[in-house]
Amino acid sequence: GMDFGRRKNLTTIFVFEDVDGVLWLREMVELEMMPFSEQLLELARIFKTYRVVRAAMDQTGMGEMPVELAQQAYGKSRVHGVLFTGPAKMGIAGPFKQRFEDRRIKIPPLQRLRDDLHSVTKRIGPTGIPILSAPTINGSHADRFWGAGLACLAAIVEEPIDLSSIQTTSNLLALPNGQGGWSIPRKDKYHGY
Repeated sequence: GMDFGRRKNLTTIFVFEDVDGVLWLREMVELEMMPFSEQLLELARIFKTYRVVRAAMDQTGMGEMPVELAQQAYGKSRVHGVLFTGPAKMGIAGPFKQRFEDRRIKIPPLQRLRDDLHSVTKRIGPTGIPILSAPTINGSHADRFWGAGLACLAAIVEEPIDLSSIQTTSNLLALPNGQGGWSIPRKDKYHGY
């Protein structure tokens, strides 16, 4: 799951592995104030490092272009763009919360992650429709919540994967760093347990 941010919010990427119906966090990436080209490099690294079956990405606003590029590179059946409307947010948060209640998700005891997970609240709006909101805490506007929630959404989407639509070029989302190698800077990363 990938939630995009640029100036005020983090970009987060969550990689979960489904082991007998339980999602185990394998990697959490937080990018702060990173140019979009470097965010796309990080996404390319994730797809190269892991056998990504399906990804759900924030397609709202600035996410339009990265989602489109990711779908071209990895296939529309593997990359699912999500517009953050009120109903879509509820569709992410409900199953995400249910996974925790059913003990079908495992995350490390990282305080900043847990703070983000607890920061999202539901209230009833003036028209009677539920609204999810979160304050900005330590530079995050529940960015970790939405990145992890998108990853959980990707785990339950049951569309067939069309491997024929995947391009074979490996550098579609990568930009050279000018030295012949590839530059993948990141602020913070969590690997394993």
